[in-house]
Amino acid sequence: MKLHFLEKKYGIRINLLDWSGDDYEAGTLNALIKIDRSDVGRILLESIAYHVKHNPGNLAHGILEIRPYAQGDCNGSSDSDLTNKRGQQLEPVVHFWPKAFARGGACSKYLEDHRDEIGGILPDEALFHELVHAFRMASGKSTDATHTPITRSGLSNYDNEEEFIAVLVTNIYITDPSNKPASTLRRDHHSFGVLESDVNQSFTFFRSSVSTYRLIEKFCKENPSFTRNLVKVKSSFNPIAAFYQDSMQAWIYANSQAAETRDALGPETWDRYQEMRKYSETNLLRSGLSPEENFKKWLAGKK
Repeated sequence: MKLHFLEKKYGIRINLLDWSGDDYEAGTLNALIKIDRSDVGRILLESIAYHVKHNPGNLAHGILEIRPYAQGDCNGSSDSDLTNKRGQQLEPVVHFWPKAFARGGACSKYLEDHRDEIGGILPDEALFHELVHAFRMASGKSTDATHTPITRSGLSNYDNEEEFIAVLVTNIYITDPSNKPASTLRRDHHSFGVLESDVNQSFTFFRSSVSTYRLIEKFCKENPSFTRNLVKVKSSFNPIAAFYQDSMQAWIYANSQAAETRDALGPETWDRYQEMRKYSETNLLRSGLSPEENFKKWLAGKK
């Protein structure tokens, strides 16, 4: 099989698994090429290549394979072919299906039913997300479900710490000005909803939860070279850069009343709380009602 120069450059192989048709190889290569053309994308691919060269034992046959994703839904996956006794996930394999994003594909149908969910929905963004997982496995920092802590409170919809990292880094990629076209910031791992406006800036993102600072600090300690390289990019959303540039300010946002309230309410209830606050601010003085009466009026309108 003739290898594309990007496969040779980064130690990545597109394995068709005897699949033919649907232009799978071309679609996957197009997504990979788009990732390589961006600053954040090259940082990720070069980081994978580093482990292919220096830690080949962490990868099956010393390479990272991308194989067809056969589940039929709007998704991809990164699986580990080896989990050691400490729960480390090694020998990653990425599963990706570019046709899911074409007209009539699973992602295209999903968007028809969820027109407001456009965060991280492009083919290259989906592949990038899975490559972040693969990088974490190749670097020996990813653990299986029994060892990976779940995310709670304000971050509960990210599911676990590995998905939090993958969504976070993909959002930095999405706002990289060298990455065009792009969708918009993804809210969490539960859906392709858009990240809320009160946490969609580099520092304000730390208000997502009191745990945000700890998780980003942990990620930066586990993958210092990769995260420090992300500081150099010009992404408009870059909490990693914010952490390195002013960790005290990031800590203050993470320990703010907003972060504590968000943790106490959870992400869904927080949305309703924010709506209520906006309603009160715009209608309280005008209506002459007490805060309690105003809240009851707002709540009745939501039913």
